[in-house]
Amino acid sequence: MNENATAEGWSQDIRQAFAYSFDYNTYISTVFSGLATQPATAIIQGLTYYNASITGYSYNLAKATALLNSVPGLNTTGFTLDLYYNTGNTARMEACQLLASAIGSINSKYVIKVAGLPWDTYLGDMEESEVPMFSIGWLVDFPDPHDFAFPFYDSAGAYGAWQALPSNWPMDSTVLLGIATPDGPARQAIYNTLQQEAVTYCPDFPTDQPLGSHFQQDWVQGWYYNAVYPGIEFYNEWKWYYSPQAQLSSTPTGPLSEDNTADLNYDGKVDMKDIAVAAASFGSSYGPPVPNNWVYRADVNNDRKVDMKDIAYIASYFGDTSLKWSTSLGISLSPGTAGLANATGQSQVLTATTSFASGTLQYNWTENGVTLVRTFSTSSAIDSYTFTPLSLGTYSFVVTVQNSTGYVATSNTAFVYVGPQVTIDPLTAKASLADMIANGTTLSFDSVINGGTAPYATQWYITGTGITNSTLTADDGGNTGACSFGNDILTAPGTYHLYLNVIDNAGLSINSTQAVITVTS
Repeated sequence: MNENATAEGWSQDIRQAFAYSFDYNTYISTVFSGLATQPATAIIQGLTYYNASITGYSYNLAKATALLNSVPGLNTTGFTLDLYYNTGNTARMEACQLLASAIGSINSKYVIKVAGLPWDTYLGDMEESEVPMFSIGWLVDFPDPHDFAFPFYDSAGAYGAWQALPSNWPMDSTVLLGIATPDGPARQAIYNTLQQEAVTYCPDFPTDQPLGSHFQQDWVQGWYYNAVYPGIEFYNEWKWYYSPQAQLSSTPTGPLSEDNTADLNYDGKVDMKDIAVAAASFGSSYGPPVPNNWVYRADVNNDRKVDMKDIAYIASYFGDTSLKWSTSLGISLSPGTAGLANATGQSQVLTATTSFASGTLQYNWTENGVTLVRTFSTSSAIDSYTFTPLSLGTYSFVVTVQNSTGYVATSNTAFVYVGPQVTIDPLTAKASLADMIANGTTLSFDSVINGGTAPYATQWYITGTGITNSTLTADDGGNTGACSFGNDILTAPGTYHLYLNVIDNAGLSINSTQAVITVTS
């Protein structure tokens, strides 16, 4: 509350009355879903010299009424005050509305008008002490109680100046003494006094100290809570399992799976370069805060510090080789495409090969999007599946693999064509008869044939009639064919249907999907 907004001599009673009029529990439960606490003062929990025994204000309309009635004539004359918040901040808006409603319930002549202002206007008006009441917060600049004490409780501080606190404000001397006194019991005593003064003089009343939550995948390493740094400090983090040594509770006694954790630089061998990495990180620990020379790979025994135990472990594998490092599990499926002549006694072996595999692997195969009964656990980096078709058609296969640390990789899609399969492109086309006649414009179509037994016999058809004119470039027995034509075939406006018939060397016949050609006059 702006000190200029109340008459000299009773402003403290008014401020205390307002503090008793705020329903802290309702505000915290509705706005923060209970995930906040009510601090007694701006010297909040987590700061040095926070005193949990200091009791702040609670919702008590009886006390608020008594304090307001103690001001001569106020209950008959009433008052009207403007209470502002920055537009878009719904928490502050609801806090202001909650206070206004409570004050109005005491006496209908007590009126608080709540209004939102754009941030730039809001900030400027506060700095010029042009708002009688406002809702605001504070983000820590440095972890010391003075960072909160000065802006909130000193007449020269940010909020104290905006409130136009008097030059003889009694808390000024305590704030100054607090920052001038070295850490220790004497400084604790000063901040105990300051926190009690904050309740007594009540230049403001804190409504909430929100509780934060942090969620992350288990492969994110290096995060720690830092109250002074808002958001995420990515410099300290890395995206990788603390693995495989993270899975152990003691120093590894030998290589794990196909990895050698002593190969710190992942170049496939253990040598002086790896010992140099550990030496450069020697003496560092996980933090917080994370020191600049911390290298998590050097902590091979997973005790969150780099010392002689780690260097001794690396030295014990000197000269050994290991797999080179990769950022993720991988899997490939081969062959990518395959063709079977027919569905009688034909089979195709598909092979899934996993890269950078370690520990137990679980494979899952799908055929045309449907899961096969192929989920099992193995330590092998190769898994095969023999496909025996029951009918002609195109079949697609995908394999996923999951390792023991939770990584999942998905393969490429492999296709098996059973019997000849043919596609043509494009499937829609438009032409103008006048343009074809005047300019000799033609339409062109391509085809791709898979499966079956080569060589193939091919024939293009348009609206059921085979194309045999001289402009046709037909398939020569390979797996591609094309044709082009103009008004020699498309002789009149209308809709035409084009398809390609393929007969493979085993006598299996198939037609492509029909392309639709629209010819205008």
